[in-house]
Amino acid sequence: MIQAIIIEDEPLAAQRLQVLLEEVSNLIQLQATLDTVEAAVAYLQLHVPELIFLDINLFDRPSFEIFDLVEVRSPIIFTTAYSEFAIKAFEQNSIDYLLKPISKEALARSIQKFFTLKRQVNPSFQSLLAKSQLHFREKFLIKQGLNLCIIQVKDIAYFYSEDKLSFIITNGGKRFPLETSLNEIETSIDPKLFFRINRKFVIRVEAIQSMTYLSKSKLKLTLVPRLEKEELIIVAIEKVGSFRRWLAS
Repeated sequence: MIQAIIIEDEPLAAQRLQVLLEEVSNLIQLQATLDTVEAAVAYLQLHVPELIFLDINLFDRPSFEIFDLVEVRSPIIFTTAYSEFAIKAFEQNSIDYLLKPISKEALARSIQKFFTLKRQVNPSFQSLLAKSQLHFREKFLIKQGLNLCIIQVKDIAYFYSEDKLSFIITNGGKRFPLETSLNEIETSIDPKLFFRINRKFVIRVEAIQSMTYLSKSKLKLTLVPRLEKEELIIVAIEKVGSFRRWLAS
């Protein structure tokens, strides 16, 4: 049995993750659920779990502060609502980065990845972890009727969703459907190049034509190429700060 812990400050999220874990694997035994940096540090000073599920924004402070206060030798699967921390997460012992709401399928893939790496320890688990990090998609395979075509990531201006479907808008203004959710797309592309501004849009900085504050916390974007169906594009309030940091980075 793999001894695991969950570090998560939202009780419902922790409970949901525990239920999903029970559904995807009978080989993981949950040892503790912790909700603050302080509690996590105290636990990790005495225990070395085989796997950690770690939320990024905890009740008292960001979970990255844990690594400044105690040595963490366990592999980590990050669980968060924000994609912009992916690079920083992979600077730790991260083997995966799951975006909330976490799907059963995504969690199952992460668990399979953990067991695959664990079985292949050669010469060490850490070296394998290093090899698994920071491999982002460079292209998408698109199906159009009976035809297939390849779209390079460098040619994509932004991704968006409409009526539960996902689409690519290229720099040249062409639209292509995707059989992939925005959550999956977001975790597979380089967060230095793309940012998810809200539930419907994942954008590249070059696609921004203008930015206008409609109020103190309401930021409107105009993107190019424009959609055929005009709509108001607003950065989610909780993402405005991290969006501005992304623009400046």
